[in-house]
Amino acid sequence: MKIVHKMVINAIGISLVFISTAILNVTVGTSLVNLGDAFIFIIAYLFGPIAGLVAGSIGSCLADLAVFPITALYTFFIKGIEGLLFGLISNYIKNKNYKPILENIMLMIACVTSCFIMMLGYFLTETFLYGSYQTALVSIYSNLVQSVLSIIIFYVLYNILKNIKLFKRKDL
Repeated sequence: MKIVHKMVINAIGISLVFISTAILNVTVGTSLVNLGDAFIFIIAYLFGPIAGLVAGSIGSCLADLAVFPITALYTFFIKGIEGLLFGLISNYIKNKNYKPILENIMLMIACVTSCFIMMLGYFLTETFLYGSYQTALVSIYSNLVQSVLSIIIFYVLYNILKNIKLFKRKDL
């Protein structure tokens, strides 16, 4: 039963990330501004680093295949690392039982760190793809906007979901 539970969680995570990336997006220059990172963070926070890795990698890659295929392979790794990193940091934070204000500050640091890794990954990818770091610099702005929006949405969802009994279970 536990494997079926994990498969369902992963399928839901992949679907949420795909929808929030492929459908809830706006193209800015050569980049997409989407809400996928917020859902990568939520999945990784609620269900751990592996669920964040799977949802980030597969959900985001599938969205790129549908919307902007040239970066799909890179996205698979960049978003997977982002989900894994956020999941690892948030698990550490949850296991420390910080006071709520400190937990929020630590989660903000986790969000910013994960978004920085994502932005660096896309900067390096676009430098490689376009052969110019100046061209890649253009995407920094849209990735920054995407990061800020995703962090805000994560915090709204996090504050709603953290009080729901289902999400307080240790076996999730």
